[in-house]
Amino acid sequence: MQQKKYDAVVVLGGGLRKENERYDPATYEDSDDFGMLGGHVRVQAAAQLYRAEAASCFMFTTGVYEKNKQRLGADVPAEAETYAQRFKELITDVSGVPEIVLDTVSTTTLTNVQEIIAALISHKWQRIAIVSNEYHVPRIRVLYEHILRTHPELQVHIEYLAAERVLKELQSGFFDTEIDLAYQSEEGRKRERNEAQGLRDLQEGRYALKEFQLKNNMTRIMAFGTFDMIHAGHEDFFRQARGLADNPFLIVSVARDRAAGKHRGVFPRHSENDRLAALQKHPLIDTAILGDDNGYIAHIVRESPDIIALGYDQGGEYVENLERDLKAARFSVKVIRLKSFEPEKYKTSRILGKQ
Repeated sequence: MQQKKYDAVVVLGGGLRKENERYDPATYEDSDDFGMLGGHVRVQAAAQLYRAEAASCFMFTTGVYEKNKQRLGADVPAEAETYAQRFKELITDVSGVPEIVLDTVSTTTLTNVQEIIAALISHKWQRIAIVSNEYHVPRIRVLYEHILRTHPELQVHIEYLAAERVLKELQSGFFDTEIDLAYQSEEGRKRERNEAQGLRDLQEGRYALKEFQLKNNMTRIMAFGTFDMIHAGHEDFFRQARGLADNPFLIVSVARDRAAGKHRGVFPRHSENDRLAALQKHPLIDTAILGDDNGYIAHIVRESPDIIALGYDQGGEYVENLERDLKAARFSVKVIRLKSFEPEKYKTSRILGKQ
């Protein structure tokens, strides 16, 4: 039997409509406070992926939430059930029976993420596709990439498929005009504007991602530095930081070239990418990232540490204003100053000055 491209295709719920006592996925004619919906193309895309034998397992998400009850009545079904039923209707002429997994529990973005992750763990999926509308894909990509980066124990590859692109490729000419007109409409442009704003909020740290961390026993510890070289003082710094928790996950933020030059008055000898690569290989570090181009709070909020570990000699405006800026961002985290380790011997500026 030929191996499928995906272990599963996950179809996100995208609203409902009701006509003549029948519930169906929302179309482009339906909208909410943020603009058009168009969940029907997600189901159509799933059907085309099944026809193309991309997967034999399809998961449909989202249960019954208050907004649907208010709009469509108290007896409104779960979006997952409605989308799955429509999917079955679209593939009646295709041989075989797909495996269908339903998430009828989730009612928010957070619980939706949790149910999908729970499913991929329980089913041991290693490669999945998530299907949504094109307007929605950039934001969910950022969200799930954050989850995968902060939870390396999740060994899964995710592809993010825009339903509209799938249909234009696999069913060319059939939906093209409907899709183009929908995105040119007032409600379509409104949806794209709101999604673009949501994406900026995620990327710029105005939207705290800490709530989307999966529950585990690891304590996220974040440390900062230039790290133009790694010496014994740094090794002790990493060990001290890891020692702040029983089950630590150490994130090290590497200063950008421009930020390091501004702070120290001299640019690092090694580029930010070279310094990052060296730290990513270090056995005491779980993950290394580049700091922000401007400021520093946004990437702290994105990484959502439980503890910030500061070196004994770290200072400057960022450190002096750290607690104030974190409070302004409405982000709560414990800040701990670590001890020195033979500072008269192990300090990068002194070591490099002797070379």
